[in-house]
Amino acid sequence: MVEEQRMRRQFIFLIPGYTGIGELLIAIYMARQIKNSDLNAQVVFFAANCYKPILDEYCISHTVLLKGCGKVNRILLLDRLYKNRNTIMIISDIINFYTSISDWGLSVNDFFEFKGSLYGLDLYEYENRFSDMDTYGFISQNFRELSKVWKIFDKVITPCPVGNINEKTGTKYPLIGKEDIVNRSKESIIEIKERYGIPANRKVVLVLSALWQVAGTKYPEAEKQIYLFNEAYEKIINYLCERAVVLCVGGSRKIQESERSFSVGLNSIGSVTPSEMEYYFKMADLLITRNDISTTVAKAALSNVPVISLVCSDKEIKYRYRMYPVGWYEFLEHIVRDNPYYEIVKEYNVFDYEKIIGAIDQVLCGKTQEKNTKLVSKYLESIWEIDIMSIFEENK
Repeated sequence: MVEEQRMRRQFIFLIPGYTGIGELLIAIYMARQIKNSDLNAQVVFFAANCYKPILDEYCISHTVLLKGCGKVNRILLLDRLYKNRNTIMIISDIINFYTSISDWGLSVNDFFEFKGSLYGLDLYEYENRFSDMDTYGFISQNFRELSKVWKIFDKVITPCPVGNINEKTGTKYPLIGKEDIVNRSKESIIEIKERYGIPANRKVVLVLSALWQVAGTKYPEAEKQIYLFNEAYEKIINYLCERAVVLCVGGSRKIQESERSFSVGLNSIGSVTPSEMEYYFKMADLLITRNDISTTVAKAALSNVPVISLVCSDKEIKYRYRMYPVGWYEFLEHIVRDNPYYEIVKEYNVFDYEKIIGAIDQVLCGKTQEKNTKLVSKYLESIWEIDIMSIFEENK
């Protein structure tokens, strides 16, 4: 009887937010692993209309939630629940859920009434840590009540990366499965470079950007420091343009070209689909990011693309960041510390120019490749030991 119920199990993924695809990709990667482990599982997504193209690309069944239409959205959710009472609902990205659920005419209280199993899915464990949420150089007051949201969940589960696989507390699972690793054989790299008209002997560096990073809210008191961050960042990018073909991927191409003073050697690509991004991963010799907890970076790093993460770790500066431009240096400290993932994704202080270009030269000369490959292989072995379905067998 238990096995029969499991065969009919339904997984509903609720994706909050509108501006980033990180929470969507986290859910998609988990859904793919669930389907690979249990072919009879029903998987359906509820998300904003802006995510429809990506869900279509991954051939995932989904229902579009309507902005401001609380009654309609409740009916849509209840309809799925009544069709299959053996349901697990997974909410991806708890902060986005907390800040954007009202846009759909829903509230946190609506989910206290949910009769099935309710799981929270997030990249990091931060219950009762909101006093450390350093945002644009000050402690954010907006999330003081967020710890109350934990009470609606049967369990909060953390993908690795960026969660620390060695941490004993919490429930961990692999962010991506074996089918999500990008093939970076020498033959595929040459083939992709030829397709994009790049000589086989030229190095390729990806610089990742996102619309929320270049067009987000900037507090007046933070603007001077943001200017200094960008000044140091642009100096590094200009050096890269002398050494390699540099592709700036993500965000708005128009914003990239109008707001930056990069060298003419920078190629602004703009936004791409997840499948298009894989082509850039295949030919990349190095990836530069300013976001320590990016899902896109995690996929690249575990596909053995060397990654340098530019952070501000200068102790003399109040406004530091691990997720530019928001900050969160102290907030993410407990995740980065002693986490084997950050042996693969290396942090460098954005103002330490000489150290950064030294690290860049080491990567582009191939001197770090063997060590990086071993670190990635060891990390993947550790996360793939986890049975994705085991985390749903028992509630808290």
